[in-house]
Amino acid sequence: MPAAKILGKDEFPEFQYKPAHQFMRCHSHNDDPADGETKIWRCAFEPDPSDSCKWTGIVATCGGSYICLIDSHKGECKAKLLQHEDQYFDVIWCTVQFADGINTNVLAAAGAEGRVTLIHPSKNKMFAHLPVFKKAYISCLRSHPANVNWLFCGADHGKIALIDTGLTGSSNYDISWQKIKMFSCTGTDIIQMIVKDSWLISAAQKGCYVWKMKNVSKDREDQTHDCQLAFPVASTADNYCDGISLLDDSTVAIKFSKGASIFIWSLSILSKKLTPVMNVKPDLILPWVKTSEIYIDITSRDGLLVAGDHKGNILLYSIGEFLKNKSAYGDTETPRCTVLWPALKPDTSDPINKRLKKIDNPPLINHASLSPDMKYLIACTDNNLVCIWSRADIASATKQ
Repeated sequence: MPAAKILGKDEFPEFQYKPAHQFMRCHSHNDDPADGETKIWRCAFEPDPSDSCKWTGIVATCGGSYICLIDSHKGECKAKLLQHEDQYFDVIWCTVQFADGINTNVLAAAGAEGRVTLIHPSKNKMFAHLPVFKKAYISCLRSHPANVNWLFCGADHGKIALIDTGLTGSSNYDISWQKIKMFSCTGTDIIQMIVKDSWLISAAQKGCYVWKMKNVSKDREDQTHDCQLAFPVASTADNYCDGISLLDDSTVAIKFSKGASIFIWSLSILSKKLTPVMNVKPDLILPWVKTSEIYIDITSRDGLLVAGDHKGNILLYSIGEFLKNKSAYGDTETPRCTVLWPALKPDTSDPINKRLKKIDNPPLINHASLSPDMKYLIACTDNNLVCIWSRADIASATKQ
């Protein structure tokens, strides 16, 4: 099985990211700068409403009771929205047209209260709270690839709700939302999910589940999962399937909390007749880290796979060549580089930060993601830090 080659700085310079700004603690409970307990779960890059291939430089982060909007270029928190009774676990951007016909970015966030909060960031306004689930929290959100109004909402009781936010064409924030369909694999926490064509695939506490989605315009009956995918890992109750990412139109990466590996596999396996359990032979196995920690996400962007770890580090895997020609890849080693956790000291010149202490123990990286232009690497930690790295060549040009 092909392995991963660990590269030095000179061998793969485009892998090099450096801290761009002082790491930010903007989700603190009661604005306490010494809060090292709040967990930051996700970040999402704001798309340019007129060109989805570009972005605005703003990244939304969620953790605790706050949604923050951060200027990645300047390292500044531009807005901080609070909802006291909620704890946010995921956030996602939607570009819609209100009644005025102008493309507008709306932020959707969800978490412990089982509802989706809709936010108009340009006006710093939370304008709707959609009660999707009554007795479950929402751990992940995913947009529908064909309808900007539709969101998949994955919950801790093994259900995924497809909802219509009703945003398009609405005016004065007067929306009429509805639940369209429910997908279920009862008894397991839906941790993350991907959507491709008619396939809905979840990473969940008890494994990886697949639904072949029917035409929801004609069939809105609740749908149980069609199959569970089995990977070459120990099948134990504490080995969560906690990370999944769509690498291209036909390739998926998946991770288990105690697997110490990331598995790359092809959606083509689903072209076979579906059975209750289907064994997957990965096309590529990438070494990750050995840890007992859970909920460490994986993401990808333009041939780079990103995975944090429990020691504050971020692993970057260059899989572009593999994706271009899988059959010819053979035993080629996959380039890998690790962005190491830096030594941090608080800026005590600011009176507010005098209560901060040096962070001696590196945090767990819950989530790390590359910006659409690949210039920034953003990480969310379990000790209330939003970390911004910039690509080394960008950082050097800025200083000149």
